[in-house]
Amino acid sequence: MAVNLSSKNGIAFWAKGDGKIYRIMLYSGGIDAMPTTLPFVAGPNWQQFRFSFSDLVGVEKSALLAIMFGLVLDDHRFCLQIDDVMFF
Repeated sequence: MAVNLSSKNGIAFWAKGDGKIYRIMLYSGGIDAMPTTLPFVAGPNWQQFRFSFSDLVGVEKSALLAIMFGLVLDDHRFCLQIDDVMFF
C-alpha cells in the first residue's frame, strides 16, 4: 500500500558504515517503476544525511511504496547501520 507524503519535503537519517558508497532507493508510483536513487558515503562515525525530494527526481510523493538502503551490484560483505529515519 502506498503512503502519501505530499506534505513532506524530504527524508533524513543517521548512518555509519565502512566507507563504501551506499544508495538510498525510493520506490514510488506503480509496482513496475524503477526506484529513484541517490548515493551517500557512510564512514565509521555517525553522520546525518538529508535529501530533499527535489533532489530525488522521479519520486511520486503521493505514492511512496518502499525505501531501501544498501549497496547496488556488490557481492562483497559490507557494514551499514541506519538510525532515526524521518520525513521533514
